[in-house]
Amino acid sequence: MQMKEASLNRAVSYSSAEFPPLPPRRRISATCWERVWWLTLAEPLLNQQGLNSVLQDLSNEKVEFRAQLRTHQRISITIKVSGIDDQTEFQLSMAAIARIHTDVCHIERVEDRLASVWPIDKFF
Repeated sequence: MQMKEASLNRAVSYSSAEFPPLPPRRRISATCWERVWWLTLAEPLLNQQGLNSVLQDLSNEKVEFRAQLRTHQRISITIKVSGIDDQTEFQLSMAAIARIHTDVCHIERVEDRLASVWPIDKFF
């Protein structure tokens, strides 16, 4: 996990002028927040095990990732963070989306925008 955190520190930061708006955040408690990302895949995902495995690898005591297959090509990814700032949460989200893109299935859209609009290629 040390390597992932070190690489995140040098990664791209979120800027509302540079990237589309982030999905809304929901407050769970004083220091715990949750954000849901909608992904559209280029091909149908028939088995969710690879997706769950990738997200489980990225989760720890402060960050929890969950996935829900909504259709064969549409999934929702929930990131639940505790005591983590907005920039780190954005970077963790992009890192998770990048891992899904490379290890599970090609992502066509993130939220309602083309995947190329988001900086996921900087997190490979």
